[in-house]
Amino acid sequence: MTAGFAARFPLLFHVTERSALPSIARHGLLSAAGLARLLGATPDLGANRGGWTRLATPAGEALLRRQGMPDAALASRLDPAIALADWRRFINAQVFLFPAEAAAWRLLRAEPGRDQAVLAFPTAALLAAGCALCVCRFNNGFIDRSPPCHAAMGR
Repeated sequence: MTAGFAARFPLLFHVTERSALPSIARHGLLSAAGLARLLGATPDLGANRGGWTRLATPAGEALLRRQGMPDAALASRLDPAIALADWRRFINAQVFLFPAEAAAWRLLRAEPGRDQAVLAFPTAALLAAGCALCVCRFNNGFIDRSPPCHAAMGR
């Protein structure tokens, strides 16, 4: 990513449970895999999370967001050479940020019973801190319900 990216997207947004804010302040924003390592927890990060998952160990606790990646839908969209569990482990090793605040608020409103917050991070500060930013045109941690387009995937 470049300064041009930071100029185009001066802020990046993340949605989290309010209860996670003290941990984020202490340890930084971590991926699901990073949270599991920090806590010494061993969740199956290759399995779909149909609901919110609590990690609780003597070191502390954290909540992992549900994932919209059921096997059948995910398999219809991945290259057959990519195992579902491998894709989920890849996704769970990432921290997801939105370039548009409205998208973050949509995610927050999708779970009206949760006590969540939208965090804003200055893109230039993330880049200056050496954060590796990658961009995806779609939410690759969630599978939409539209029919897959196999032609677009090279099948």
